[in-house]
Amino acid sequence: MKCPLFRWLLQRVGTLAGSIMLQWLDDDSASVVEKARAYNLFTDVDRDDNSLEGVCATIVETAFDESLDGRPFLLTDSGELKPTKQCIVIPSQLFDVWPSAQASLLLDEAGRPALCRHISPGDVERLVHWGVTERITKESLIAALQTKHLPRPKAWRQLLKLWAYIAPEITGYNYNIRKKDIRFVPVQGKDVLYSANEVVRLGEKRLLQSEADWNFLAEHLLVLNQNWSRFLTEQRRLTEERKDADGVEEVEAAFAVLKQIGLEETSDINKVVEQVASDFFSGESLSLASCVQLAQIAAKLGATAGDAMRFATIDCHLRASDKAILFDQHGSVAELFSQTWCATHILHSD
Repeated sequence: MKCPLFRWLLQRVGTLAGSIMLQWLDDDSASVVEKARAYNLFTDVDRDDNSLEGVCATIVETAFDESLDGRPFLLTDSGELKPTKQCIVIPSQLFDVWPSAQASLLLDEAGRPALCRHISPGDVERLVHWGVTERITKESLIAALQTKHLPRPKAWRQLLKLWAYIAPEITGYNYNIRKKDIRFVPVQGKDVLYSANEVVRLGEKRLLQSEADWNFLAEHLLVLNQNWSRFLTEQRRLTEERKDADGVEEVEAAFAVLKQIGLEETSDINKVVEQVASDFFSGESLSLASCVQLAQIAAKLGATAGDAMRFATIDCHLRASDKAILFDQHGSVAELFSQTWCATHILHSD
């Protein structure tokens, strides 16, 4: 650009645009939605374009860039202004899963706040291209779900949004992802999410009614939260009745995910109890009351005792079922054998 006056005018245009954007963002009387529109002034030109138009645009953009130097101009979702690279862009779908402040802490190692959700996609692209902010991608979310137990969203509808968002990666042919290791499954009595490999599903008709029993199981077993499957079933009915195409798509995506990770049907109850028994009886200093409680839970669930199950005899020792353990309901067996033999072969009265 050989004409100094023309160059000066172009520089003034860029400086003015930057000044207007900063004033707009700093206007306390404006709402966050209104402030987000200020980024319409953000330019993104090809500075290597040597045409007359390209050279003029570069002069304007350079002046615009210089006017922002050192000034906080990144609008967070809470309405604050942060300096360059002190915000992150999170996928818009995640605003419906966790509060933005929580999502940024969960997904960004530096805990930087989320860029305002009301900034248009085009303006976000320009900010990312400028390098003033970074993007949390779906791949980043999947990686976080594989390495962390993220908090369960507060509402089932929020969890549904998460499942619908990652459903293509779970149900599709992606051999780079170990789908059953991704932690997005809600568990009974837990506030964080787990992977399908860590969870079993109990049938609705066999659910335990006792909170004490649930707490006992929770120490040795992770059970799919029954309220989640009930919610999905109810949402399927409601969305179909309302002919809500988007809602139906979300719910069906969630059911497809359940099928893909092996939790569409109830887990084999015998294997479930065997898993609990194996973990429980490997512990030390087991109380008789706890052993009785496990036996009662297995009975309530209609399970068959496996090799890991142990039985307390009269002498309060735990023995495997292959040790000829007898149930002497009426005391008739005890009359036939010695006290020593009965102590080691007859089931404890508890």
